[in-house]
Amino acid sequence: MPVDFRVPKWLHDYALCWCDRLGLNDWNVAVRLELAIDGDETTRGAVEIYQNIHKAIIKIRADVEDNAEGQQTVVHELLHVKHEKIDQLVRDVVLPELDKQAANVVRSVYLNVLEEFIELESCLLWRLAQATDAPVERKKGKKRDAGNKVEKKPEEAKGV
Repeated sequence: MPVDFRVPKWLHDYALCWCDRLGLNDWNVAVRLELAIDGDETTRGAVEIYQNIHKAIIKIRADVEDNAEGQQTVVHELLHVKHEKIDQLVRDVVLPELDKQAANVVRSVYLNVLEEFIELESCLLWRLAQATDAPVERKKGKKRDAGNKVEKKPEEAKGV
């Protein structure tokens, strides 16, 4: 039975910032905390992607901390969303053209190479952001959030 955890503000803000940085503004991205990601207590994060409706649910282990590992996990999972079009091409165009055995080999190799690439890419992008002291902040005028709610600016919430 899943437990409902509140997503820490830093995690929420960090996911929104990286959605902006990666150009995922047309995606509805939610962040959810779980004790064990897909039943594996050692996995730090995973993502469920619904390409046809531009929705993604990033699942992060509940003990995530605001440190390099936690931040890189967010970037890593968002990169899976960014690369979804390529994944969809492989799934829908390439694999159906192969016989079953070849498709299984290609799928396995592709997923392993993709995972290594995304891990490298997420580390490099995170390091670049750290090196350039890029602040974690949203672009002005954005109101969507990493959950499914619309966030109001403080003056709007007060009715000013």
